[in-house]
Amino acid sequence: MKDIRNLLLDCRTALRRAARDFEDTPLADVLDDAIIRISREQEPPPPSEAPLAKPHAQRIAYAWQAAARELRATHPEIHDLLSKRVFERLGEEVLDDAQDEIDTLRERLRLREAANAKLAHELEHARAAVAAAAAAPPPAPGAGAAPAAAAAAEDPHVPSRALLHAVAAGQATLSDDHRDWCVAEAMVLSGFQRTPVQLVEEGDAALAQRVLAGSADAGQ
Repeated sequence: MKDIRNLLLDCRTALRRAARDFEDTPLADVLDDAIIRISREQEPPPPSEAPLAKPHAQRIAYAWQAAARELRATHPEIHDLLSKRVFERLGEEVLDDAQDEIDTLRERLRLREAANAKLAHELEHARAAVAAAAAAPPPAPGAGAAPAAAAAAEDPHVPSRALLHAVAAGQATLSDDHRDWCVAEAMVLSGFQRTPVQLVEEGDAALAQRVLAGSADAGQ
């Protein structure tokens, strides 16, 4: 009990230094009453009153605990200073509080339940996607090659065979891009026996005929 009284005295001194109006707070009265009670208890009590010492000490401990919790809510900076002094007296780094531990465990449980719910939701979506993919009909053979062929045929630099036939018949002319492509193709087909200038001088119709003839020979 003497240690508790000394601790309360140190706490009261620290609180007076930290808060000028500490003496006007309810906590000051609680501390004063507790110190006075402990001082009286230090006097040798009659044998008949000895068993009452333990319940009285428990009341003081409960009153101190309630006051400390109230102080933590109303004056957190004073509570921090008080906690520091208490830690120094007890030689411990942490004092476990049952309510704090319960609140912490509840918060962890809430976060874990939320994470499990999220995982269950994502798993349900994944199962639905797999089921939909399994129920979808398989793609037709060659379906994947058709778009690639169409994309190649739509190359603006490569003239279509229909255009080449029209140019060869004198019904159309080549664009600059198509002419450049045909010149390069005709040079390869002629084994580089003709120069680009010579091929261009022959005209679009002759150039288209060379490309069509070379393509026909390559297909045979």
